[in-house]
Amino acid sequence: MLLILLNKESKEPLYRQIVHRIAQMIESGKLQNDEMLPPTRRLAETLHVSRQTIVQAYEELWALGYLTSGSGSYTRVRNRMATVQKENRTEAGIDYERLIGTEKVKQLNQLIGRYQPAEAAGKQLIDMSVMNLDSSVFPVKEFQKSLNKVFRDYPDSTLNYGETAGYIKLREWISKRMRDHSTDVFPGEIILTNGISQGFELILKLFTSPGDTVFTESPGYRIANNLMKLHQLNIIEIPLNESGADLDQLEEGIKKCLKTGIIPKLFYTVPSFQNPTGILTSQKHRERLISIGNRYSLPIIEDSFEEEITYFDKKTLPIKSMDVEQIVFYLGTFSKVLFPGIRVGWIAGEKNCIEQMSILKKMSYMSGNTLTHAALYEFCSSGHYEGFLKKVNRHYAAKLKKAIHLMEEHIPEKGCTWNRPTGGYLFWLKIKAGPERESELMKICDSNGVKVAAGSEFFLNNPDAVYLRICISSLSDTEIEKGIPLLGKAIREFLTRK
Repeated sequence: MLLILLNKESKEPLYRQIVHRIAQMIESGKLQNDEMLPPTRRLAETLHVSRQTIVQAYEELWALGYLTSGSGSYTRVRNRMATVQKENRTEAGIDYERLIGTEKVKQLNQLIGRYQPAEAAGKQLIDMSVMNLDSSVFPVKEFQKSLNKVFRDYPDSTLNYGETAGYIKLREWISKRMRDHSTDVFPGEIILTNGISQGFELILKLFTSPGDTVFTESPGYRIANNLMKLHQLNIIEIPLNESGADLDQLEEGIKKCLKTGIIPKLFYTVPSFQNPTGILTSQKHRERLISIGNRYSLPIIEDSFEEEITYFDKKTLPIKSMDVEQIVFYLGTFSKVLFPGIRVGWIAGEKNCIEQMSILKKMSYMSGNTLTHAALYEFCSSGHYEGFLKKVNRHYAAKLKKAIHLMEEHIPEKGCTWNRPTGGYLFWLKIKAGPERESELMKICDSNGVKVAAGSEFFLNNPDAVYLRICISSLSDTEIEKGIPLLGKAIREFLTRK
């Protein structure tokens, strides 16, 4: 007789209780392989439940592989493989490192743990290391109204697959806004992406193969650097000076490549409030850069993630605005203005290339999040975006002014230099010390209650000194007022050590 105790007061359905009990009996060996179970009617009478309850339980156990039965035959126990439990797991039976590749595993392992929460020894740190936004200014109510309008007016089209290139109305709005800001781009020349990083990866997939040569700024955006490394590219770093990328070195590097028969595939640049240095390049610098690109047929990838966040200076037109020969691929995003969680960016570039990227995107992602795209379109087209942009610029301008004042007051002038940004959220500090002492400074910062981003993360090769990237975007006024003096204290302590 099959003895099963049921709890008829439990919220768990009776058939599910029967499934769990019989499965436990089979896995523990109380019910042996090929052992016959009672007919459904008899077991129902024994347990005082309906026959349908037993039928449903047997069907579930059959679907899970615990039972077997044939036409006109009894239901029997099946010797299925045991389900995985924590205690019966073994080490991996595959040498994954060999399959993935030792070099790639090494690169990925170096990144594990880099973005952990800012806590040390149970102590909460003021986190200046990450580029999150200040959630207190998110336009939540306005965006919720936009979402509600989409659900109310056209849910069918937005909850289904959408165009691979992205929601057409949002692409039309982006196109109009870019053209209103002197950048001649049309909807068919735009593809929506899951943030700028996905956009950059699509470009790498289209233009490059392992071993190809590319140029990038140094120091540079660490995710872009890591993507290029994972694509196994030959990366040539172009050092930054106060004006931006050293264009003399870029041109010399292109010439060297061409002399040896190497065709460089692209140059990646962040011209507006560059990450990590915060540099804003001039109109003259941008004009010379696109002239170099045209002369040597070198595609320019213009990452404009912070272009909208300009506070104390006149806006400089994008490089794309001068792109007569269509060599510039413009990467835009809403993530660093509205809220990162919507993950909506775009690429604007030559139409045929955009169509080819759409095919590459379809192979991996089918389509973007049409619901989010539609809600974002409603938000933007109703005027909320422009209104919020003014508000958020005032908000972050006040933060940046406060931070600059505190940096001038607390960061030691001797042995340390830093930029004074006119927009964005970043400070880049150079400390006159051997780069091998970076970890020492990071520990001192932690012990003083602040977490910062290590400068070496933004270089592909060893830097010439100790660098720190400071980000104020997610900090409250109180955290800024407390954190920067603590950072200054940590740097002074570091500089006094031998």
